[in-house]
Amino acid sequence: ITARKRAEDALRESEQRYQRITEAITDYIYTVRVAEGRAAETTHGPGCLAVTGYRAKEFAEDPFLWFRMVVAEDRPAVEEQARRILAGETPLPMEHRIVHKNGTVRWVRNTFVPHRDEHGALVAYDGLIQDITERYILQQELFQSQKTQAMGQLAVGVAHNFGNLLFATAACIGTIDA
Repeated sequence: ITARKRAEDALRESEQRYQRITEAITDYIYTVRVAEGRAAETTHGPGCLAVTGYRAKEFAEDPFLWFRMVVAEDRPAVEEQARRILAGETPLPMEHRIVHKNGTVRWVRNTFVPHRDEHGALVAYDGLIQDITERYILQQELFQSQKTQAMGQLAVGVAHNFGNLLFATAACIGTIDA
């Protein structure tokens, strides 16, 4: 009885630790059960709150919430990824935008992990959602900075060439001694 009690306590502690860890991370996992080649049920891990602003319960109550929160321009690409994975492919991770419950737009990276039965048929897949908004903003700022720097270098080059052209023109018409 004592050994069984210790095993039960260890299991409970392990489950509580797992729960604390999954609630603390800003990424989250969702699982899609597949039946007859179609998504039959989706469950979202507790980390979805940090990324989307919605609780797992809200996703369970509204099976299309995950799609409606995708920015309209990104929906075709998300639909294509879903079609590809349901067709048995293992698509590369994709990046797209979602609208957080508070109305802000966030960039996320969605990575797919298929689960197949012994015959190779897709029975489910997990997805890992990472909030990459900060990284995306930093990349855009770096790109803008590089663009500004390139424009500055171009302006300096044009000014230098224009100065050379003026000097050559002035020399040709004899206003200065060459």
